[in-house]
Amino acid sequence: MNHPVGMSYQIYANRDPVSFVSPGDLDSRIILEDGEVTCLSCHALKETPLQEEGKLLRTSVVLNQEAGSSVCHASSELTTGSNMTQLCLSCHDM
Repeated sequence: MNHPVGMSYQIYANRDPVSFVSPGDLDSRIILEDGEVTCLSCHALKETPLQEEGKLLRTSVVLNQEAGSSVCHASSELTTGSNMTQLCLSCHDM
């Protein structure tokens, strides 16, 4: 399933609160970067932690300024549930 990346979860939850889990009630493994759905909202961070001053970076895409490219640090492992249906129900009330 394709999912919009970069959408503001709060805006969608406000528009249709019956269909969305409140942002405050989301599983802590679902990461909303600046309130937006990103790769890490659905996919777990790869095992190799990125370090910056001893802190784990919690961003899915790190820009390589010198190479002019970006690298996604999400794995194929789902953040919650063992299948897509369980993952979907982590954010969507159906």
